[in-house]
Parts: sequence; C-alpha cells; structure tokens
Amino acid sequence: MAVTLDSVIYLVVVAIFWGATNPFIKKGAIGVENVQASTSIGRFFKQIVFLFTSLKYLVPFAINQCGSLLYVASLGSTDLSLAVPVANSLTFVFTGLAGWFLGEEKPNKNTYIGTLMILAGTALCCLDKLSPTEEIASGVTRLIIHPKLINRSKIWANFSSKINFVTVGRFFYMQTPPNVLHSEQ
Repeated sequence: MAVTLDSVIYLVVVAIFWGATNPFIKKGAIGVENVQASTSIGRFFKQIVFLFTSLKYLVPFAINQCGSLLYVASLGSTDLSLAVPVANSLTFVFTGLAGWFLGEEKPNKNTYIGTLMILAGTALCCLDKLSPTEEIASGVTRLIIHPKLINRSKIWANFSSKINFVTVGRFFYMQTPPNVLHSEQ
C-alpha cells in the first residue's frame, strides 16, 4: 500500500489529539477517587456519572475520541507498520508538551534527548514508507522527483514510452494507463 504525505499528516494530527488531551483528561478526572458507594458496582456507576457530568473531563475526552475516529479512518490508506509507530510515539511527545504547559513537570535533559530520539525515529519510519509518487486523481500521479534528476532516473527509462509527462513547477504530472506504475513490481 502506498503511503502518502497526507496520511502521515493525519497520523500526526491523531497524535496531537491523543497526546494534547491526556493531561487535560487527567486533570478533569481529579476527584473521581473520592466517589463513594455501598457496593463496588454502585461505585463504578457513580464514577461514570461523575466523569460524564464534568465538562473538564468530557471535552478533552471527546477530542481524544475524535482522534481515534481519525486514526481508524486513516488506517484505510496507511500501512499499519507506519500508522502504529507514528501515532503512538508522537503521542508521548505531545503528552509531554501539553503536561509541561499545564505545569505538571519541567522537562530535563533526558526528556529532551528522548524526545529528539522519538522524532528522529518517526522521521526515519516515515521516510522509509513514503512512496516516491502521490496519487492526485484517477490516473494522474505526481512524481516527487526534481526535474534535473528525471532524465537520469530508472522511472524515466521504464515508463517514458507508456506515460505522458507534464511539468508544472518542480513536479512532473503524468497521465498513466491503469496499473502502469505497479506492473513493473
């Protein structure tokens, strides 16, 4: 499955929704441990009512769940081997940033090093999975290749007789018959 820049952006937005809301959910749940009832089942239901009647909990929870919906929607166009590491690793980064802005804990040197390592690993994962082409419309593909390199590339040699190229700016647009790009694999 071809991974595009759009799908990576969706996963970053998912990580922002998940990570930025975690500290707010934690803050909105303060007091739930003080809810009392005579039975454990009664206590459970009273805690649910307590949480879902508190806007400080409910609003960040709803935003977090919107991130989950976007995640499920993005899985249709993204490799699972990219979706899981990008969304989950960046969630830690955004949780740390949001917590820091809320005054939970000031990051130390190890936190900065860990954050940089997460960002570097995520970038490497994305670069490995990103397709050299993007589908723009049915049969039209944008090659992300600089024009000076197109004459030296294997793409030109393999597809020049099958594809009509049009240059717009620094991108090549090409009209392709069905399955031309995937027939060489």
